[in-house]
Amino acid sequence: MRQRQWCLLELVCLISTIHFVSAFVSRCPTKAKRSNSLDPSFNAAPVNEAPSTSTPPERAIRTPQMREGLLISSFSDGLLPNKMARDVVGRGLWRCLLTEEQQIAETALANSVRFSPCNGPNTESLLRLEECDTLLQRFHDLDENWRDVLQERATLRRERCDTRDTVLRFVYIPTAMYALRPGSNNTPGKQRQRARADAKQRRDELATLLLDAMNVDDQNPVSIAAITLDLDDGSVKHPMVSTLPNQSASATFPNGKDALQNWKPHFVYVQGGNTFWLRHCLEKGNWGESLLQLLRGDTTFYCGASAGAILAGASMETASWKGWDDPSVVPDRGTYEAWTGVAGLDLLGHIAIFPHYEEQWSELVLEKSEELKARTGIGIVSLRDEEVCYVCDGELTLL
Repeated sequence: MRQRQWCLLELVCLISTIHFVSAFVSRCPTKAKRSNSLDPSFNAAPVNEAPSTSTPPERAIRTPQMREGLLISSFSDGLLPNKMARDVVGRGLWRCLLTEEQQIAETALANSVRFSPCNGPNTESLLRLEECDTLLQRFHDLDENWRDVLQERATLRRERCDTRDTVLRFVYIPTAMYALRPGSNNTPGKQRQRARADAKQRRDELATLLLDAMNVDDQNPVSIAAITLDLDDGSVKHPMVSTLPNQSASATFPNGKDALQNWKPHFVYVQGGNTFWLRHCLEKGNWGESLLQLLRGDTTFYCGASAGAILAGASMETASWKGWDDPSVVPDRGTYEAWTGVAGLDLLGHIAIFPHYEEQWSELVLEKSEELKARTGIGIVSLRDEEVCYVCDGELTLL
């Protein structure tokens, strides 16, 4: 009898080991196809191009490409009126939530074995993980019909009497907006007050957009826990929980570096403004690695607007081409020439972003992009104000 028990235990351990191996295999949805709109007219480099042998930009931050996100020139002209883009945000964030639920189930199962090795994996934890695996796989397989999976999720939650709130964590980064304008008639204090008021308004607009994008049915209510993070001083302000009418939810909020680390936001939105100030604050506060770790994972969706889009690219030089942003706000790097060779986060496969493209910039972009390509091997994707660039596993598509 004891021998049979030991054999059964070994079998259970073997099964759980096999499940762990399969559970940690990357689950990736169908990759977005690269649009022809990103080709020669905008001097865009092929996404799957072999790495250049040219000397990389100085201070380059080398990293794998980000999992999923959107790049825009304008929130009002690009993301807000674009239903397809808003649907992509909803789908991407539901993927993040389902993936996080799967990771929590994996951890619970691992802990059940660790804390009770003689009894083996907890049966309930194993079944919960299998449910999460099935939902996530069906979510990827159904693609355009992904909302059907949410009905299955709601049914499973009711069967388990699971009444926990589903809360999406959102970090809004308006640092680029906060750069002072030396030539302004307003005092620095008034400039800061105006910028913070504008940032709060945009953050609230985004929270409303997220509520609408996430709540696709009445069986899976999602609340939004939002904070504003300034990379300049690391301050976290305006914590807020947004819910649907007649819904309530609670959330805990982070401080400082925890906003991009232990809090693990599902949605990170980097606002436009002075690109040079944004990059300076990222470097000054050592935020880069925290942001990269988030975007390398499967549970965070990135959205970069204007300066935030440039930051995601391989080079910051495009911010100097139009002469719109003032580099003098950055100590020791106060000229456009000082930004030659300064790298962005390089999340797009050796591609840089030129936002706010118009026909008047065509010759400038052609000349500058050819020079940048010859010197560094970096290609350019130009975005008009009404365009949205969807990024998924290194492939870019205009929506």
